[in-house]
Amino acid sequence: MEEGLNLKKNQFQPLIGHEASLALFERVFKNNSLAHAYLITGAKGAGKNIFALHLAALVLGGEVDLSSQPDFLLIERGLEPKTGKPRAIIALDQIHALCNKLSRKSFLGGWQVAVIRDAQLLNTAAANALLKTLEEPHSQTLILLTAPDKESVLPTIRSRCQEAKLGRVTRQEIERALVDRGIAATQASLLARLANGCPSQAWYYANDAVAFSELCSWREAVLS
Repeated sequence: MEEGLNLKKNQFQPLIGHEASLALFERVFKNNSLAHAYLITGAKGAGKNIFALHLAALVLGGEVDLSSQPDFLLIERGLEPKTGKPRAIIALDQIHALCNKLSRKSFLGGWQVAVIRDAQLLNTAAANALLKTLEEPHSQTLILLTAPDKESVLPTIRSRCQEAKLGRVTRQEIERALVDRGIAATQASLLARLANGCPSQAWYYANDAVAFSELCSWREAVLS
């Protein structure tokens, strides 16, 4: 399961277990001490992509619809035109388009925020194209990159970002968050145990009946 960044479907996916980290960023933002680029790292399903969305929403004004926010940009690997399957990399033309947009003034006159999902998929050419923007961004520009760990990202990129590492979330926190959002206690308890500290993993299965059924079948097969 991949962490979702489909804005229409997952925009308001709750942030589970990382509220304190977001609150810290909020204080830094209000003190005008926000860095221009952060590399958000964490295990698959830890919530790093969702954290990036929540941070982007905070900087852009709080409860905003990012899918129609003109000063929000999302970069992720696109689809191959012929096969319809995800590309293996984030392409150079995507970074050129991003840098061109960030070189201009924001549409609403405030901040611009870009999220680059799976920054480990930047190839050398795309990474090099991003360097100037990372080194000399316009004021009120925030670039958020996500990756499993900093070592997976090219050194030229990670050296220009501050790392924000998201740890695993306790089973109790995940279970409580699921119950608070209407998930049956028995199901929430099972999902919290299987999530291995990764709340986005639990949330995905909680909201996909087919995937949850397959997960339960797999668990029963393993236990038997």
